[in-house]
Amino acid sequence: MKQIRVLGLPNCSWCESLVENLNDAEIPYTFVDVNKNGALADKLEDFLQTDLYPIVLIEDGTMVYYLSRPNDAERLGRNILPNGDMAVGYYSIEALMTEIDYILKK
Repeated sequence: MKQIRVLGLPNCSWCESLVENLNDAEIPYTFVDVNKNGALADKLEDFLQTDLYPIVLIEDGTMVYYLSRPNDAERLGRNILPNGDMAVGYYSIEALMTEIDYILKK
C-alpha cells in the first residue's frame, strides 16, 4: 500500500488547496507541519533544491516519489534522482492531483 505524506505549512494556500483536493478525492494521507519538523524539511529542501510547499512523499516500498513545486521551470516534469527515486516538479495543484492519481493506480 502506498503511503502519502504531505509536508506543508499552516496558512499556506497551496497546502490548503492540496489537502482539500485529497479530502474531496477521499485519498488518505498524513499531513506533516514542517514548522514542527524542521530537520526533515531542511533535508528535503536541500535534496529537492526547493523551498516551496507543499511537498508530497509517496512511498510504495520500492520507490519514493517527491512531488514539489520547483524554484525554476527546468525542474518541471519527471526526473530520476541519483538514488533512483522519482522527483516530479508540478506547476499547479491540478497537475499534482493528476500525478498522485497516476502513481496510486500503478
